[in-house]
Amino acid sequence: MSESTHGSSPDHYNVLGLNKHVAVTPQQLKSAYHKALLRHHPDKAPRRDSTLPQGKQVAGPDTVSIDRLSLAYQVLSDPKLKEEYDRLLATTNFAERSTLLGKAHHAGVETVDLEDMDYDDDQQFWRRQCRCGDERAYEVTETELEGEQSHGEIYVGCKGCSLFIKVVFEAVEEEIKGPDSG
Repeated sequence: MSESTHGSSPDHYNVLGLNKHVAVTPQQLKSAYHKALLRHHPDKAPRRDSTLPQGKQVAGPDTVSIDRLSLAYQVLSDPKLKEEYDRLLATTNFAERSTLLGKAHHAGVETVDLEDMDYDDDQQFWRRQCRCGDERAYEVTETELEGEQSHGEIYVGCKGCSLFIKVVFEAVEEEIKGPDSG
């Protein structure tokens, strides 16, 4: 596998064996994805453990989940998602990036309208429960929305599991404020 980020979860580029500083064509991206699938598939690239009976295969320490590979391909093949992801890599500090990349390693991006989220007047943020059971799993603030006005969407990671949601919103002043603000 390519270099990882100082021992933290490797980013989507590293997972697919790509250099994040070199532009790739959609065909090159697809080819890298297929090679990574073969490289990490337990039946295609098995590792032998001498302590197990002969013929028993185990995943090696370099094995990346198929979900992680699929998510990397999904993000890097979608121009909007890739732009958001590249911005995340460029603007977050190392600790934040490690946490976010670690959470993002499983597929599961659901699209949610901001109006369908609950607004907390006291804390002044929108929130949504996750299927993992965490009631305040997804939280987004007005400041975060203002930072993404030009895109009309923001990706939010669950605080309790590895899922992400894409929150879509219209960049209209009334919708950026809480529902009861007037």
